Amino acid sequence: MNENCISGTWPSGRTGSLAKALDTVWEIPKPLAIIEIPVDDGTIIILRRHGNPSGPRLVPCHGSGLAIDLYYPFWSLLTADFALSVDLPTLQCPAKIVGSDPVLSLSHLPRFDFSEVANVSYDFLAETTHFLQLKKPKECVVAMRDFLSFA
Repeated sequence: MNENCISGTWPSGRTGSLAKALDTVWEIPKPLAIIEIPVDDGTIIILRRHGNPSGPRLVPCHGSGLAIDLYYPFWSLLTADFALSVDLPTLQCPAKIVGSDPVLSLSHLPRFDFSEVANVSYDFLAETTHFLQLKKPKECVVAMRDFLSFA
């Protein structure tokens, strides 16, 4: 294992279309910086910075408390162009939510209340469930870059 990385792996024996993504071993680079942010209820949120410090800042998160490391196949595609801060649950700036296909039986609209986030833009990827960043990471990045007019 590279000493500058954090390793991740999943138990073997998985089946289905996510098996390949979840059984893949990846190395998450150590963050460039770590900041602890206290929130109203006394909880501490850990904000980690990755990517290009001179690039525009993005805050990829899922709003549910699940470790963002699981989504490394998605956010690793952004590290060359953006300063990434991960695991921050609320923002007071324009935001893009790329969600799963709401017409599929195993999908749902976000349960997180985004009413306090300014200028929320919601979009979805057709034929995806809640693991869309693992199943279609490149398509998620394209949707995000379209929102930023960066493509």
